[in-house]
Amino acid sequence: MSGLSLFSETNFTQTEFTQWVNAALKNHDSLLELSCSPLAASPLIAPALVLDEVNPTADDRGRALRIVLRWAVNRLAPSAPHYPVGTPRPFDDPTWQNPLWWRYNILRHRYIEPFHPDELDECGSIDKLLELTGIPGADRLYDERNRAIREISLLLQEQTHSRQADSELRRMAIGSYLQQTPYPARDLMNVATTFRWAFPRSLLIEMATDELLAGLHEALDYLVAHRLLRVGDADTNLLCPPALQLYLHSRQPQARLTGRHVRAAKFYGSQCQPTRVAWHLQMAGQPVQAADVLLAAADALIADGQLDELREALDGLVETQILPDRWRAAQLVLGDLAQRTGHREQALSAFRRALKITAEPPQQARIFRRLGKLYEDDNQIRALGYYQHAAEQMAPNDPEWLDLLKDRAWLRIIRCEWAEAEGDLVRALDIAEKLAMENASPSLQCQRADIFSALASLHRQQAHYEQAIAYAQQTLSLREELGDLQRVADACANLGLIYDLMGEHDQAILAQEEALNTFRKISDREGIANAYLNIGAALYCRGRFLEAIDSYRESLAIFQAMRLPRGEAQAHQNLAEAFAALEQADKARWHWQVGYALSLEGGLDDQKEEFRSLRDRTPVLKDLSVVPGSASNSDDDNASETASSVSPTGQAALELARQAGCVTAKALMERGDVSKPTATRCLADLVKRGLLVRVGKGRASCYVLPPTHSH
Repeated sequence: MSGLSLFSETNFTQTEFTQWVNAALKNHDSLLELSCSPLAASPLIAPALVLDEVNPTADDRGRALRIVLRWAVNRLAPSAPHYPVGTPRPFDDPTWQNPLWWRYNILRHRYIEPFHPDELDECGSIDKLLELTGIPGADRLYDERNRAIREISLLLQEQTHSRQADSELRRMAIGSYLQQTPYPARDLMNVATTFRWAFPRSLLIEMATDELLAGLHEALDYLVAHRLLRVGDADTNLLCPPALQLYLHSRQPQARLTGRHVRAAKFYGSQCQPTRVAWHLQMAGQPVQAADVLLAAADALIADGQLDELREALDGLVETQILPDRWRAAQLVLGDLAQRTGHREQALSAFRRALKITAEPPQQARIFRRLGKLYEDDNQIRALGYYQHAAEQMAPNDPEWLDLLKDRAWLRIIRCEWAEAEGDLVRALDIAEKLAMENASPSLQCQRADIFSALASLHRQQAHYEQAIAYAQQTLSLREELGDLQRVADACANLGLIYDLMGEHDQAILAQEEALNTFRKISDREGIANAYLNIGAALYCRGRFLEAIDSYRESLAIFQAMRLPRGEAQAHQNLAEAFAALEQADKARWHWQVGYALSLEGGLDDQKEEFRSLRDRTPVLKDLSVVPGSASNSDDDNASETASSVSPTGQAALELARQAGCVTAKALMERGDVSKPTATRCLADLVKRGLLVRVGKGRASCYVLPPTHSH
């Protein structure tokens, strides 16, 4: 068993952990021995892996563990030592004799910094410690040593979970490397920290030459040999380890940094890399120029698929450093990017920041439209309200009218408001066709494609498949001409859905797989999740239930990570249906309960109806209701408040209690795929709320439904 797996759960005892610490202290002088310790494969050493956190060498792990051990021993000292490790300590230092320092003294001079043979005067190290500390006898010394080891063992376990000392450990590790680095190499390293990403070796040499650094090539050889700079791409590019880059960059004079960053910005400008240009301009204290570069390059970067790079660069802008108009524009682009890449909270924050400094109604309308789009999944009424605000304030000639009508139509499609949705789309298409006669710009063509896509979905959901296919093909054709991968993927997914409904499931799978591959290229997590969901549905229709379940699970994991309740509920519904088809009743019922609860919590009325429909047509689900153990299906609406307040794990616990008569922590761990602490906390919470009653004590305890919840 690896150290990492040991630390992932509480699968070790206190005694075992203390033994690992004891063995590591004894092997303090051997990096190889330290690298073999379970502690060297644990998260404990992560902050001290400053050269390479991804693929550390055995020496890296050993050095990191050595740093951690020194940190822990230092914590035993009642105050900062006057003579820290690495500093000669005179024998008349009064802290030798102070009992409060005994444990620190023992571990430091027994393991971390043993006495030099010349200091022992032909006596052993134990005798020397007894002489210096005045500890009354070897037995007392060993007792103090064992107590000290147990103390730092507890300290290290706490650090494993709290990570409170990560910054201190990182500083210690960096200091240990830099302390051994000669100054010509340190000077060159300072220049290298100008760069956050990989950079050309030739550029570093040019910049260092301009600064008249001595011993340039020897210094570079030293840094590469000692892995303080990584080399790659046929020796043409270098990379400064991120921890070292941040540490050294923050400790240099701003005037020196400014000149270096201006030089780097010019270089990346010549290489047509605007996000790096903008970052270096910001580091050079030129935020206005950085914002201008990003806004000017935004469309090209989006078309090139550099969504995350642009999003990160825009997120680095500071409101107080640029003019309000630029700030508003940057926040709108940032919000749009965050929404497209599945970072909903970041998008909400960006739009709200923009709205805060916007007073003109037409500009507010654009922000209201975007907020409406973000609330479609979890609060449809609120989304429609934002769309209404946008419609009331938007200027008549605003090109975003098309987007507003299209977005509102999509929401109305979700709500099965067919006539209202078609009215919005017909109006939008009429506006688009008139504008196309004047100037068929790429942006207008993109909007037309989006309207065709919405019309395809509208007719698909009304079973008008011929019209749906026609609109979907028009959509795909326009988007392929524009070269927008995001929307090409959406068009493929829409075609797949139509093929699925027409019974052409193999064609549907091919279309969805094409969409999935494209979503992956552009890192669209929500698109990936939906593609998996759609592939699973087509596989289910082909009777390939196990493959469908695998696909649904991929989808569910992404929806959960993104906290998208509609997608998560839909994935649970599909899993319930698939497990029911395999006659795996327990799993089917579990997914139904969790998905239904999510639908209630999110106010997803249409999703709730789909769950009820699935229950009514599926034998193994027919006796399920909102609250496990309730007497009849008619209790659903009255119990919604209770169900919505119970977590999915809690729902699983209640369902187990109803099915088996009782539930234990072990059974809940297996059903809900949760850890023992999570299961225990969940059961305790249900008892506190009166939904379960504990019976028995200790290992023999179990939990049952109270009388009011029994049949």
